[in-house]
Parts: sequence; C-alpha cells; structure tokens
Amino acid sequence: TKNYVIPQEPAPYDEITIRFRSAKNNIDRVYFVCKGQKELMLLESSDEEFDYYSIKVQLENELLAYYFEIKSSENMFEGCINIKGGAGTTYDSNHLNFAYAQIDSAPKHPGYFTKAQ
Repeated sequence: TKNYVIPQEPAPYDEITIRFRSAKNNIDRVYFVCKGQKELMLLESSDEEFDYYSIKVQLENELLAYYFEIKSSENMFEGCINIKGGAGTTYDSNHLNFAYAQIDSAPKHPGYFTKAQ
C-alpha cells in the first residue's frame, strides 16, 4: 500500500493522500466514501496501462474506515427495456453505454432521451 496511502504509516492528525488505480479509460469517476460523506477523487495521472485518482484526507485520532464508489457509463442502460427516445428509438441491448445518452433524432443520431418542451 505504499503507493496508495501516503505517508504509508501516518500519525494521528496527519494529512494523507489516498490513491486509487484503475485500468486506463475504464471508469468515468471514483468517489471516496467515509463517515457518510462522498467526495469525488481527482484524476491525478495516467500511464500506458492505468489511471490514478487521489484525494487528500485529514486524519483524526481514530481508525479511518472508507470505501470507493466507482461509476462507469459502460452499461448505463442495461435492463432499461422500456426506454424510448423522443423520435422513437427503443431499447437495444447492443447500445447500453453513453453513446445513446443523447436527445433522440433518429435515424441520424439515435438516442434514448427526449427534448424538453
């Protein structure tokens, strides 16, 4: 964990950096969740294989319990079988990601959204 909690062995009341690594371009965002609070982590850097997210946390004199919440739009419409765009585009199991998260102007630009009146 030396690369993911900095400093590796912090003292009470230290400010630490917590890092999260994911496959490159694999997720949209990651949240650090602690004590019922959810904070967006920042994309710190990337290399050929991975994206690295980080957040600074101020410690107290108690155990820090946390988890990560990962968001990805890869299958955002999975199971939405009743969805229908304003121009009639209907659910297609081959189009589950963000590409159809747009106002439907089929057939040129199909989407699952309807333009607001």
